[in-house]
Amino acid sequence: MRQRLLFGQSILAKPNVLLLDEPTNGLDPYWVNQFVEIFNQIKKKWYNQRFFYSYYGCSS
Repeated sequence: MRQRLLFGQSILAKPNVLLLDEPTNGLDPYWVNQFVEIFNQIKKKWYNQRFFYSYYGCSS
């Protein structure tokens, strides 16, 4: 819940550069997929902004 809230707060100001350090850390697999979907939609709408994020991918 906290990760989703912090992500929402970070995009409200529509920054030119957004740095995210492991934004999916602690999320369930469902919410990881939701985050990726929402993130891709935002990238399409805000084509002139730059997004950088890191994540730890783990396959199980």
